[in-house]
Amino acid sequence: MRRRGKKGAGLQPAPASTVGRQLQAVPEGALGAVKTTSHEVVFLVDVPPEVIQREKEKARVLRRSQWWQRRLARGECYYCHCKVPPQELTMDHIVPLARGGQSTRGNVAPACKSCNSRKKYLLPMEWDDYLRRLTSAISSRAADAAAAEQDKDDEGMQRV
Repeated sequence: MRRRGKKGAGLQPAPASTVGRQLQAVPEGALGAVKTTSHEVVFLVDVPPEVIQREKEKARVLRRSQWWQRRLARGECYYCHCKVPPQELTMDHIVPLARGGQSTRGNVAPACKSCNSRKKYLLPMEWDDYLRRLTSAISSRAADAAAAEQDKDDEGMQRV
Protein backbone atom coordinates (compact mmCIF):
# COMPACT_ATOMS: atom_id res chain seq x y z
CA MET A 1 0.00 0.00 0.00
CA ARG A 2 1.41 3.37 -0.94
CA ARG A 3 0.69 6.57 0.94
CA ARG A 4 1.87 10.07 0.28
CA GLY A 5 3.62 11.90 3.10
CA LYS A 6 2.06 15.16 4.22
CA LYS A 7 3.87 18.32 3.22
CA GLY A 8 5.76 19.79 6.14
CA ALA A 9 5.26 16.68 8.27
CA GLY A 10 8.95 16.65 9.18
CA LEU A 11 9.87 13.78 6.87
CA GLN A 12 12.84 14.73 4.78
CA PRO A 13 14.82 12.49 2.45
CA ALA A 14 18.35 11.65 3.51
CA PRO A 15 20.97 13.91 1.95
CA ALA A 16 22.21 12.52 -1.36
CA SER A 17 25.72 12.22 0.09
CA THR A 18 24.56 9.55 2.56
CA VAL A 19 23.37 7.17 -0.14
CA GLY A 20 25.76 8.09 -2.89
CA ARG A 21 25.54 10.33 -5.91
CA GLN A 22 22.92 8.08 -7.48
CA LEU A 23 20.02 9.67 -5.64
CA GLN A 24 18.41 12.49 -7.51
CA ALA A 25 16.95 15.59 -5.87
CA VAL A 26 13.55 14.87 -4.36
CA PRO A 27 10.90 17.49 -5.08
CA GLU A 28 8.80 18.62 -2.13
CA GLY A 29 5.72 16.41 -1.71
CA ALA A 30 7.18 13.58 -3.80
CA LEU A 31 7.84 11.35 -0.81
CA GLY A 32 5.69 8.24 -0.39
CA ALA A 33 5.80 5.62 2.37
CA VAL A 34 5.49 1.88 1.87
CA LYS A 35 5.18 -0.48 4.83
CA THR A 36 7.34 -3.52 4.09
CA THR A 37 7.09 -5.42 7.37
CA SER A 38 5.35 -4.94 10.68
CA HIS A 39 8.35 -2.94 11.96
CA GLU A 40 9.60 -1.10 8.91
CA VAL A 41 8.50 1.77 6.70
CA VAL A 42 10.48 2.59 3.58
CA PHE A 43 10.20 5.96 1.91
CA LEU A 44 10.01 6.04 -1.86
CA VAL A 45 10.44 8.84 -4.33
CA ASP A 46 7.68 9.39 -6.89
CA VAL A 47 9.80 8.87 -9.99
CA PRO A 48 7.90 9.61 -13.21
CA PRO A 49 7.20 6.49 -15.30
CA GLU A 50 9.03 7.93 -18.30
CA VAL A 51 12.20 8.29 -16.20
CA ILE A 52 11.90 4.66 -15.04
CA GLN A 53 11.40 3.50 -18.65
CA ARG A 54 14.44 5.49 -19.80
CA GLU A 55 16.58 3.97 -17.03
CA LYS A 56 15.34 0.46 -17.85
CA GLU A 57 16.36 0.99 -21.49
CA LYS A 58 19.79 2.15 -20.33
CA ALA A 59 20.01 -1.03 -18.21
CA ARG A 60 19.20 -3.18 -21.28
CA VAL A 61 22.05 -1.49 -23.17
CA LEU A 62 24.39 -1.90 -20.19
CA ARG A 63 23.46 -5.61 -19.94
CA ARG A 64 24.82 -6.16 -23.47
CA SER A 65 28.14 -4.43 -22.73
CA GLN A 66 31.48 -6.24 -22.40
CA TRP A 67 31.89 -4.65 -18.99
CA TRP A 68 28.70 -6.34 -17.71
CA GLN A 69 29.59 -9.66 -19.35
CA ARG A 70 32.92 -9.61 -17.49
CA ARG A 71 31.11 -8.90 -14.20
CA LEU A 72 28.81 -11.87 -14.82
CA ALA A 73 31.73 -14.11 -15.79
CA ARG A 74 33.11 -13.77 -12.24
CA GLY A 75 30.03 -15.73 -11.11
CA GLU A 76 29.74 -14.05 -7.73
CA CYS A 77 26.75 -12.38 -6.09
CA TYR A 78 27.56 -8.83 -5.00
CA TYR A 79 25.55 -9.26 -1.77
CA CYS A 80 26.07 -12.79 -0.42
CA HIS A 81 29.35 -13.48 -2.30
CA CYS A 82 28.13 -16.97 -3.23
CA LYS A 83 29.46 -18.52 -6.40
CA VAL A 84 26.61 -18.62 -8.89
CA PRO A 85 26.56 -19.70 -12.55
CA PRO A 86 26.76 -16.49 -14.63
CA GLN A 87 23.45 -17.20 -16.38
CA GLU A 88 21.70 -17.22 -12.98
CA LEU A 89 22.92 -13.75 -11.96
CA THR A 90 20.60 -10.77 -12.36
CA MET A 91 21.30 -7.06 -12.67
CA ASP A 92 20.47 -5.27 -9.44
CA HIS A 93 20.33 -1.51 -9.06
CA ILE A 94 22.16 -0.78 -5.80
CA VAL A 95 20.07 2.37 -5.40
CA PRO A 96 16.79 1.15 -6.94
CA LEU A 97 15.16 3.01 -9.80
CA ALA A 98 12.08 3.54 -7.63
CA ARG A 99 14.30 5.36 -5.12
CA GLY A 100 15.88 7.67 -7.70
CA GLY A 101 18.76 5.41 -8.80
CA GLN A 102 20.16 5.33 -12.30
CA SER A 103 21.35 2.64 -14.69
CA THR A 104 25.06 3.39 -14.55
CA ARG A 105 28.11 1.21 -13.98
CA GLY A 106 28.46 2.56 -10.45
CA ASN A 107 24.90 1.65 -9.53
CA VAL A 108 24.42 -1.88 -10.90
CA ALA A 109 25.77 -5.13 -9.54
CA PRO A 110 25.35 -8.82 -10.31
CA ALA A 111 23.09 -10.46 -7.73
CA CYS A 112 21.74 -13.97 -7.29
CA LYS A 113 17.98 -14.16 -7.73
CA SER A 114 17.49 -14.80 -4.03
CA CYS A 115 19.33 -11.65 -2.90
CA ASN A 116 17.79 -9.52 -5.65
CA SER A 117 14.28 -10.68 -4.72
CA ARG A 118 14.82 -10.02 -1.02
CA LYS A 119 16.50 -6.65 -1.50
CA LYS A 120 13.70 -5.27 -3.69
CA TYR A 121 13.85 -1.48 -3.37
CA LEU A 122 16.00 -1.20 -0.24
CA LEU A 123 18.95 1.17 -0.13
CA PRO A 124 22.35 -0.30 0.81
CA MET A 125 22.08 0.88 4.43
CA GLU A 126 18.56 -0.58 4.72
CA TRP A 127 19.75 -3.89 3.21
CA ASP A 128 22.61 -4.03 5.76
CA ASP A 129 20.12 -3.44 8.59
CA TYR A 130 17.91 -6.22 7.20
CA LEU A 131 20.86 -8.64 7.12
CA ARG A 132 21.88 -7.70 10.68
CA ARG A 133 18.33 -8.33 11.95
CA LEU A 134 18.17 -11.63 10.07
CA THR A 135 21.53 -12.78 11.45
CA SER A 136 20.50 -11.75 14.96
CA ALA A 137 17.22 -13.68 14.70
CA ILE A 138 19.01 -16.78 13.43
CA SER A 139 21.61 -16.57 16.23
CA SER A 140 18.86 -16.13 18.81
CA ARG A 141 16.96 -19.18 17.53
CA ALA A 142 20.16 -21.25 17.53
CA ALA A 143 20.91 -20.20 21.12
CA ASP A 144 17.33 -21.09 22.17
CA ALA A 145 17.63 -24.51 20.51
CA ALA A 146 20.99 -25.14 22.21
CA ALA A 147 19.54 -24.16 25.61
CA ALA A 148 16.56 -26.47 25.09
CA GLU A 149 18.92 -29.32 24.17
CA GLN A 150 21.03 -28.63 27.27
CA ASP A 151 17.88 -28.72 29.42
CA LYS A 152 16.99 -32.13 27.96
CA ASP A 153 20.51 -33.39 28.68
CA ASP A 154 20.32 -32.07 32.27
CA GLU A 155 17.00 -33.83 32.86
CA GLY A 156 18.43 -37.09 31.51
CA MET A 157 21.44 -36.85 33.83
CA GLN A 158 19.21 -36.27 36.88
CA ARG A 159 17.18 -39.44 36.14
CA VAL A 160 20.28 -41.66 36.01
